[in-house]
Amino acid sequence: MRLTKKFSTLMIRSIIIITLSLTTIVGASAAQPGLSQFAALQNTALPNEFEYPELNVTPRASDRIDQEAAQEHGRRWSRHAPIIFSGLMTFSAGLVQYTNVDLTQDPDKNSPIPAVLAGGAWLGVMSYLATSYNPYSTASKELAGMPKKTVREQLSRERYAEAQIAEAASLAKKLRWLSVLSNAGVSIYLTTKVNTGTVAHAMDLIALGASFTPLVFRNYWERVGNEQADYKKRIYAPVASTGFTAEPMTGAPSPTFFLSLFF
Repeated sequence: MRLTKKFSTLMIRSIIIITLSLTTIVGASAAQPGLSQFAALQNTALPNEFEYPELNVTPRASDRIDQEAAQEHGRRWSRHAPIIFSGLMTFSAGLVQYTNVDLTQDPDKNSPIPAVLAGGAWLGVMSYLATSYNPYSTASKELAGMPKKTVREQLSRERYAEAQIAEAASLAKKLRWLSVLSNAGVSIYLTTKVNTGTVAHAMDLIALGASFTPLVFRNYWERVGNEQADYKKRIYAPVASTGFTAEPMTGAPSPTFFLSLFF
């Protein structure tokens, strides 16, 4: 009983087949000679291609890499615009604060320094990434030299492409949160060291609001990674196919409709 129960559970989780007979009973004597052929057809009704979702996603990761590589140069600044804008506002708030420091809170006028350093650092980092780091173009060149004749070689290409897409998306996510935390933290600090009601105070508040821009407008790398992962999930949607099964009473082949749900 225990083995039977485990086997049933495993079958339910792996695949559910709903079978609807489309014909009436056919004479057993006329059908038996071709029954083995129909059984073979039934066994191939659900192809093994779902064992490799990397090869069935549309578009494939390698194709998506090539598509994005062709447009990467034109988007090199726009994809980093939210963090650049946030860093620029923090940097500007630090500069403006030098003339409006609350001397009772900051007699040495050191409060602008963290903002200038943090904002300047983000401007430098994002400028470097915009001009020197092109993950899709680099990956596209690597893929062009990889063989793709056998299934194994194709899998290697697609898994490499998926890894590159995921790596760029992961980097974008880390940069997004680091930017928000650092710029927001520095901006809040500035508001505690400035004379209220001044231009510098207003600039600090603007910088604080701008620090959350990367949460609203996410980096293009992150969007591509999320889209590709979503495309891959759709492979496991219900799949309909046709085939033949043997009639329970006579053993005669009968056309059958299969609805397969993969988990």
